[in-house]
Amino acid sequence: MKKFLPSVLGVGFLLVLLSGIFGSGCATTGGSTPGTVDTNKLYKGAVLLKTTVSSSVIVAIEKDTNAVRYIQIVGGALDAIIGGSDYTPQKLEKVLADLKIKELQKPEARIAINTVLGLYEVYYADYVRGRIEGNQTAMVLLTALRDGIRQGLPP
Repeated sequence: MKKFLPSVLGVGFLLVLLSGIFGSGCATTGGSTPGTVDTNKLYKGAVLLKTTVSSSVIVAIEKDTNAVRYIQIVGGALDAIIGGSDYTPQKLEKVLADLKIKELQKPEARIAINTVLGLYEVYYADYVRGRIEGNQTAMVLLTALRDGIRQGLPP
């Protein structure tokens, strides 16, 4: 049961997230200027990202308390991206790939990292690419990822 519960929680949160992504319709409202983002949908997406990442961090740490150190490093990598000027999914992927930590190459870690990258790519495509306020929007999403990590870490 102990191994089963984290799996159920992870799938549950992923389903909630996917329903938010695919059930929310287009990124603009009828009254929005073309090429702009509906901020209500953006912030809903950011909350879903933060909640999903936070819950995943909690489950990962429950499974292996040594994960705290590596999750903190990934959070630091997100800080580096947020402080830079390239917010593309490709940059996030490169920064995470450049972390030469053996534990991050484990299948469980790769699944978690690839999930975060995939989620960010979907949100980036919906809310950032080709938008007038692309960088500010990307910052909201990246900050949600980083804050989800921080929220999931033990005090």
